[in-house]
This record gives sequence, structure tokens and C-alpha cells, in this order.
Amino acid sequence: MFKKVNEFNLRVEKLIGAGLSVFIAHNWIKYLEDSLFKQFPIVEFNHNHNSFPMRPITIEKFNERGFFKDRRFSLHSSSGFNFGDSNVFGETSRKHLLAEIELSHLCRFERIILHSFGEWKNSRNFLKQAKEIADQKNVELLLENNAKYEITSPKQMMEASEDTGLKFNLDIGHVRLFSGNDKEKCLEYIDQVKDHIAHVHVHTNNGLRDQHTQVNIDDDIAVSMIKEINKKVKNEVWWMIEVHKHEEIEPTYNTLKKILL
Repeated sequence: MFKKVNEFNLRVEKLIGAGLSVFIAHNWIKYLEDSLFKQFPIVEFNHNHNSFPMRPITIEKFNERGFFKDRRFSLHSSSGFNFGDSNVFGETSRKHLLAEIELSHLCRFERIILHSFGEWKNSRNFLKQAKEIADQKNVELLLENNAKYEITSPKQMMEASEDTGLKFNLDIGHVRLFSGNDKEKCLEYIDQVKDHIAHVHVHTNNGLRDQHTQVNIDDDIAVSMIKEINKKVKNEVWWMIEVHKHEEIEPTYNTLKKILL
């Protein structure tokens, strides 16, 4: 059982939570109220896939039902595909992220996780500006490593961090795909970016497809990555379970407890 999370003991807690991603998210009220999610001091809304209505009336309902009590939240942005484009898609993506920053401020969501799939050189100036706006609103923007396209390798991640000042959400499933299911390459990846990791998406796959399946204690590659991050990363890390099936959250949570707690 977790201790109460507050500003005085955040540095000593192992913050483990889960994301309401894909199909789980369509029943977000149900899952926020179930006994498993009530254990989590952190919860992530996946704005990519879910039906979570991001409106002021929803925020009021959150308060009424006590969802904010003793919990911290992050938001997985639905934007980020073309920040640097000069067409309507780029303009829409930029406006959408700015709206999510404002909404996160109103909701007291502390972090926004984002991907960047567009031309990176054209995206970085906007992301610098977005970071300044987010910092003023006490919202932290974090850049996630992709499973493919731009911003996948450690070198690309480090360059992106140097360009924008953003820290990382390290998705260990995406690391596994990039590294070709090679454990040593996965651990080398972590070692290269360790000083910039603030958030971790926990799930696994077969090394071929981004399956977002549960992590079991006998999964040598996934478990080795979790141990490596826990050993080498000195920042406060949010360990966020990001599986696609609700029934796979608890087994992954149990694995994380065995390793981290």
C-alpha cells in the first residue's frame, strides 16, 4: 500500500501508476473508481485514444467525486504529429498542444507527454516556446521516444533535449523495438539517456510490434530495463503502466512492486 503522497515525501516515494489508454479509457470513470486505480498516486489520461471529455464541467465532476484527492495526473497529448508543418495540420497541432497546456493547468495535471513525428528542425522552435508557456503554468512537457519515425534513437533524443530543454518519457516498449529485442542494446540506450529520464511508460512486446502487453517477472528484457532505470536514474520517476488491457494492469503492477518497492 502506498503512503499518502504529499510535498514533503515525494522524493522518497516510488511513484507507480497506470494510464487510461485505448480501450480502457472509454470507461475512465469506472476505472478511476475501482479498487486497483484507487491504489495509484499517479494516473495518466491518454488523450490520443480516449473519450475523456476535456471540459471545465468534467473538472468540476472530478472535484465532486474526489478524483484529485491524494493523486497526481499526467496527460498523454494527442498532438505532436506535425508541430513544424506550415500547413493546416501543423497549425492545428500547435494550437492543440497550447490548449492542452492550459487545460492541464486548470485540471492540475502536472505533466504532458508528447510525441513529435514531423520534421524535427521545424518543430524545435515551437517546442521551446511551448515549454516556456508550460513552465509558467507549472506544467512539465516531456518528450517520448517513438517506436519508429523521428526521435527514436538515443542520439536523436539527446539532440532533442539539447534543442528544447525537455526531459524524457522513456517508453521501454519502444526501446525494445528500436533495439531489435536485444537486451544489451536496450541497456545501452538507457545508459545514454539516463540523466534526462523523468517518466517511464511500462509495457512490453515481442520485439516486432508495439503490443503494449503486461510485464511479467520472467520477462528478462523488460525487467532488466526497469532495474537499470531504477539503478541509474537519479530524477524522481513516474512509473506509468501503459498496457492496452485492463486485466493486464495488475500483473504489471505486481512485477513493478517486486522490483521497485
